[in-house]
Amino acid sequence: MFDKFLSGNFKLLQNSIESGENVSVFGLGLGEKLALVEDSAFLFYVVASMDGITPIVDKLNALGRTCGVLTQYITPLSDEFDNSQKILEVASQVASGKINTLVLTADVMLGWFPKKDKLKGLEFQVGSQINLTRVISDLVDMNYTRVDLVSEPCQFAVRGDIIDIYPLGQTPTRIETGFDEVESIKIYNPVTMLTTSALDSLTINSNAFVTYDKSKVDEFFLSHKLKFDDTYDRLCTANDFGNLAFAVDSYTNIFGLATGTIVFDGARDIYNKLATSVDEYNAKIKDSKSPLNVIFADCKTTVKDCLKFADNQLVSYQVITEANRLFTPQKVFSIRTLPSMNYYSYNDGLVMDVKNYLSQNYTIFLCVGSAENLPKYRDIFERQNINFVEIKAMGLGVKSSLNLLAKNYPLDVILPEEKLAIISTPSLLGIKKKPENIKCDFFDGELPKVGDFVVHNFHGVGKCLGVETLSLSNSPRDYVVIEYKGADKLFLPVENIDQISKYLGSDKEPTLNKIGGVEFAKTKSKVKS
Repeated sequence: MFDKFLSGNFKLLQNSIESGENVSVFGLGLGEKLALVEDSAFLFYVVASMDGITPIVDKLNALGRTCGVLTQYITPLSDEFDNSQKILEVASQVASGKINTLVLTADVMLGWFPKKDKLKGLEFQVGSQINLTRVISDLVDMNYTRVDLVSEPCQFAVRGDIIDIYPLGQTPTRIETGFDEVESIKIYNPVTMLTTSALDSLTINSNAFVTYDKSKVDEFFLSHKLKFDDTYDRLCTANDFGNLAFAVDSYTNIFGLATGTIVFDGARDIYNKLATSVDEYNAKIKDSKSPLNVIFADCKTTVKDCLKFADNQLVSYQVITEANRLFTPQKVFSIRTLPSMNYYSYNDGLVMDVKNYLSQNYTIFLCVGSAENLPKYRDIFERQNINFVEIKAMGLGVKSSLNLLAKNYPLDVILPEEKLAIISTPSLLGIKKKPENIKCDFFDGELPKVGDFVVHNFHGVGKCLGVETLSLSNSPRDYVVIEYKGADKLFLPVENIDQISKYLGSDKEPTLNKIGGVEFAKTKSKVKS
């Protein structure tokens, strides 16, 4: 983005990274760190702890990257798999390329993750095509067990054109099909078998954390001189949620799920945190309540075991007094930078710094956010008799000049050796509250109110009952609740609000459609004819 204004040590560092060399770097601020890797095909960004993750994720998102965050993991010592749904969801996004950035804490490097071929998932959308035979086959491949009546996670039952399924980490759900199409997706009570609410879509992740190769049971028991007891019978007949038995060759560490660049931000702290986690993990082996996990997985580990990076490029950011114990770099760079300032409501400080930079022949970019903000900065610098250039892209900037860039850029980059100063949009305008990612084209920027009649693109006319926060996938999420004929309810995620519009019929209260789309489709067909 600003390559043409580089010529010194930072340029050499950038060239090394672009050529795929493993490097250690001293002296960078967060802006310079992220600027170096903002174009990475895939980016693993490792930090020592959760402290400070938020600004990193915010800036990466502002750069246009799609980010996931992972601070939890599963190992063979895990007795509970309550968090596995979220872990599998993020791991699947990494492996499938749905996200191109993963920010993770150091201890996640200790975790076991299913290899790419084990991260198969199924997605269902109301109104989409479905092949029931193929779905059954896929569920079996994903280690779901077919039963007559669903009662436990990772079970499913098929009754005619209805699929009852208990997705890992979620709630029992019923998928009703008609011919080759998904007619409805509803949460149901496995005791009463009655549906309670409707969903627009459902994602089912593979039961990849709790599987084992049954064909190796005999071989394993013989090689480990174990008794062929009830444990043997149990492993031969059903999946056991307390075990990761025989699955060692089906797992990888987190870095085996994608190929790109791994950044270690704070090499010493990351290594120390990882070493502590490894010690704690090995200590738990002696006291484990799941001895099968310990025996079957042969899971005692070392820090070295965790430092496997597949084919990824490695970049370490650290201070000059710290050693890099994570990997041996091919090159080491020390870069001089200057700290950024917050100029929001501090125009005098901005003018003073700009004058200082120009006196030293700096190339300056003020990222003012949009063309609407240009008049403010024109006025500031015209009153000070400071010449400037207005540009629409950083590549069009003029060297050794003040450039007003009418775009958002979230990173402050100040490099004295390169005589380059990039002042970010947040540093100029302040950090505003993040807007909710909601499309509200039909409601003038607002969600529908209680009592509003709405028209869903698929289900038709319904009545808004309000907004509820539910935890359907181990994380809270806001839903617009819409009532349909027969008191059926649709729970529409607020981020999908563009799927509904205001009812614009007569003043008379409209008749509600039956959920599922069939009745609404007939109505639309009559109107067209």
